[in-house]
Amino acid sequence: MSPEESICQEIIAEYHRALAKFPGWPTNLAEAATVFAEEAGETVKAAAEAWWTGGDRKEVELEAIQAAAMAVRLIVGLRCGHYDFGRAKSNEPVDVSQYPLSESDQ
Repeated sequence: MSPEESICQEIIAEYHRALAKFPGWPTNLAEAATVFAEEAGETVKAAAEAWWTGGDRKEVELEAIQAAAMAVRLIVGLRCGHYDFGRAKSNEPVDVSQYPLSESDQ
């Protein structure tokens, strides 16, 4: 397995962990993008700490994987038609079963 494939597997595993832990996902696209942005911001913070204070590089990797998982969740929501453009709703689970994330899911 290539390093890229290994990383993608970690991202998909994190995506599934997040679905189990937080099944609700905003139907407002801007709110969903904010969740992704928050994780990306944590990645930037971890990177700055690693660079400037000798912080843990592993923390940067973990935050980046979480950010990537939220990017996947955002994109799945777009492809499933989950976002209710123009009307805000509460968080509702997204049925992602029709969008397999690996060939073995098909």
